[in-house]
Amino acid sequence: MYIVCYTIKWKKENLVPEEYEFLSDWKAYETPQEAEAIYNYLANREDLYTASICKTVKSTDYFEDPADKDDRLYHEEQDHIAMEKAKVDQKIHNHPLGIGFAHKDKETK
Repeated sequence: MYIVCYTIKWKKENLVPEEYEFLSDWKAYETPQEAEAIYNYLANREDLYTASICKTVKSTDYFEDPADKDDRLYHEEQDHIAMEKAKVDQKIHNHPLGIGFAHKDKETK
């Protein structure tokens, strides 16, 4: 099990200069490929403050069977990654503090 943790930083109009608000979240993924795809997606956000991929060391919730990982088909994993990217954007967009912005690649500047 791999966990992607991230924090998004943004400036609201009513804050004093150099004061920011933050949104932190995390999600567990079964494969390192899924975790890395989401991490790389987050890394391209201009508003990213920090992101990490963490490996589960001990857990009462997650049990790993290496054989199960090998059974996953590539296209299913890619579909799942696309859905996860959309979930990340939706969560940030609908944040109650009103972040409300879409993903913007750094390369599009």
